[in-house]
Amino acid sequence: SFQAGDKGRGVKASRDIEMGELVYEATNNTVVFSDGHTWRKFLFAIHEKYRDDVDSFTPCEPLMWAWVQALEEEGPLHIF
Repeated sequence: SFQAGDKGRGVKASRDIEMGELVYEATNNTVVFSDGHTWRKFLFAIHEKYRDDVDSFTPCEPLMWAWVQALEEEGPLHIF
């Protein structure tokens, strides 16, 4: 990832990408949340598990890499 100026973090292509070309395909380690309540429960569970270990995983990690996307055209948004 890289810092995209004042826009925040982003990804950068190493080559030109054709319109409609698939550039990412989710694997079996991609978590999808269909609602905000479940997403928040996940983040709170991480906090509860690791709150006493300052050097370990925190809820900030998944927050940094999460994105919202519709799985189908004009479908509901999901959190990845």
